[in-house]
Amino acid sequence: MVKFSILDLEYTSWKGSLQRNWSFDWEKKEIINISSIKFDDLNKRKLSEIDIICKPLTIKFLSLYFQKLTGIKQKKVNQQGINFNDALTRLEYFFLGVEKIFVNGVDGEVLKKNCKYHKLPVPIFIKKIVDIRPYLSKILNKDKNQVISSELVKTKSKGFFVPHSGLYDCYSIYKFLSNKSNIRELNNIN
Repeated sequence: MVKFSILDLEYTSWKGSLQRNWSFDWEKKEIINISSIKFDDLNKRKLSEIDIICKPLTIKFLSLYFQKLTGIKQKKVNQQGINFNDALTRLEYFFLGVEKIFVNGVDGEVLKKNCKYHKLPVPIFIKKIVDIRPYLSKILNKDKNQVISSELVKTKSKGFFVPHSGLYDCYSIYKFLSNKSNIRELNNIN
């Protein structure tokens, strides 16, 4: 059984969205990319991973800002994107047996909001989500709002993913935890 997982979401954004906290009526945090890795120790070289592209419900075209930030192009969403319900089904299967799902920030809340947008029940695995931003903040001696996943550890992506894409951010968190933590500490994070 694999004990831990790291989950990262990329959701619609526009220039200034973060600073405004998506406060305009038309700004919704619609999930575009869901990525996760799972592990039972912090020394694995090959991890199990999932990387899903979702088609947004209301946003017809991704902002250029989002496309440049994440490297996720509109063409990829059009060709490879699946509906959110199918993405949740894949995630539920991926998380079978996982005890804790770590996120850096509000990804659990964003998942819940997207379930509401799509009129879907919140999946059971949501109860396993643990926000590790306070833990990372303490290690880094930084304000929680300054802890950015893709900046924890620069990782080589071989062109498959880039900073601010889901998988890159998952691996950045994993490598940071590998350098700064041990399994016993991860077991104690709630």
